[in-house]
This record gives sequence, structure tokens and C-alpha cells, in this order.
Amino acid sequence: MNAPAGLAAAGLVVGVASCAARALRATWQWRVRDRVAARPAPAGAKRPRLRAPSTVRARIAQSGVALDPDAAWVVWAAGSVLIVGAIGLVVGAGAAVLAAVVITAGPVVAIAVATRRRRQHVGTTLPGALDELARSLRSGASLTQAIEDAGAATPGPLGDDLTHIAAAHQAGMPLDEAVLAWPRLRPVPGVRLASAALVLGLGAGGTHARAVDGVAATLREHLSVASEVRAQASQAQASALVIGLAPLGFTALACLADPRTATFLFQTTAGLACVAIGLTLNAVGAVWMARITRVER
Repeated sequence: MNAPAGLAAAGLVVGVASCAARALRATWQWRVRDRVAARPAPAGAKRPRLRAPSTVRARIAQSGVALDPDAAWVVWAAGSVLIVGAIGLVVGAGAAVLAAVVITAGPVVAIAVATRRRRQHVGTTLPGALDELARSLRSGASLTQAIEDAGAATPGPLGDDLTHIAAAHQAGMPLDEAVLAWPRLRPVPGVRLASAALVLGLGAGGTHARAVDGVAATLREHLSVASEVRAQASQAQASALVIGLAPLGFTALACLADPRTATFLFQTTAGLACVAIGLTLNAVGAVWMARITRVER
């Protein structure tokens, strides 16, 4: 390894380690303050100077990932600059561009996967929450009290949603508006169905417990069918994953086995064009196969 490559590698290690330690320390400090003080952070407290954009903060909140958005943004921004710069010095500009694409797309894909899993978890736990709501209604509780009881008995984001609906109504918002805002906060088909049933019951003045029971039964039937379809599609999903990852693994092995392959792919115009076209086609094929084998909950 020549001198520039050694300096770049050393700078990369030191920079990434420093950013990671800084982010972990900031995340730990804010979690401790929130849990112990149970109140917003003091006005004079220092936060990271580089704030995450509102879109990034919203995406992280929707995904449910236990991560401080500002600290994560600092680590990603600083780490991206260091990694791309080091790769550009050691390998070349073409590899640096590819690294920038991967570093940018990686967190986006990870957050999208986490968001989808959280929505699936909400869809799975929704029938049980509706059972709790109907049970409270049969015991004589009002709809607001039933929603609050179901929120307290349901763990995870769904329980937080129900508690938020009850709190919003107690703060002065009409109950139908609070319930109608629920699907916008949690865009899940089951949530839209449950919200519509509750609002319809409010408008018609009918028995809420019977409507809630009907929605819960419908959602359970849908989950049963989706589980069966998912079991039948598991082999196709595994095949799609192998087909999508095989070209990347083969290219990595070829570059390790013969340095001339890496030189051609990352340091020549024709090689960079081959890499770009191959990655594009591979990404399009992976998305296509994921869509045709996907099963919604």
C-alpha cells in the first residue's frame, strides 16, 4: 500500500470511529434525559449542530427505529464524506461514485424495510386491540374510554396510536376527527377499515361493539389468507433474493481473484459503464421480483 492509500485508510478509521462514538454518546444522553426527567430537554441544552432534515426525521419516526435523527444524520454525513474520499484516493473516482450511490441508497432501503415491518406488526396486532376495545364497550365504557383501555392493553405503536386518539379527544378534538386522523398517521389497510367502522358507528349511533367485532373477524380472516399465501411464496422470494445477490457476489470474487478485473471495472470508462449498467439492471430486476412475490398484510 502506498503512502496516500495508507493515510486515507488511517483517516477513514479515525474519522468513522470518532463520528460513531459521538453519535452513540449523544443518543445515550438524550435517552437518559427523556426517561429520568420525563420532560422535554432544557432550552439551553446542546444538540448536534447539523440537524437532520424534516423528511429524514419523519421517515425515521415512521420506521420506529430507536435512533436519534440528528446524531444519525451527523454520522451518515461525516462518514459518507470520509469513505467516499478515501475510496476515491485509493481506488479511483469511479469507485468513489459507486460508493456514494451505495451509501446513499443503503439507509433509504433500511428505513423502508423497517417501516414495512412496523406496518406488518401493526396489522398483526390490530385484531387483538379491537377485541380489547369491544370488550370495554360491552362492559359499559364509553367509546373514548374503550379506546383508552385498548391503548393501555396493547403494546407497541398501535397502543400508542389508540392512546393518542383518546388524549386528543380529551384535549378538545372531536372524536370523529381524531379517529379519521388515525389512518393518516398509520397508513395500514386494517387501520383504515377500523377507523371507518368507528366513525360510521358514531354517525349512525349504532352498537360499536358489534361493528368492532366484525372488523376484527375480517382482519383475522385476511391475515390467515395472507399467511397461507406467504408460505407458498417463500420459495419464490428466496429465489429472487439469490438471483439479486448472485451477480454482486460473483463480481466481488472476480475482483479478489484477479486485480486486473477490479482495475478494468473501476478505473476505465468501459468498465465503469459496465458496472453502472449492470447495477441498474440488477436493481430493476430485484425490485420487480420483490413486487411480484410480495404479500401484503
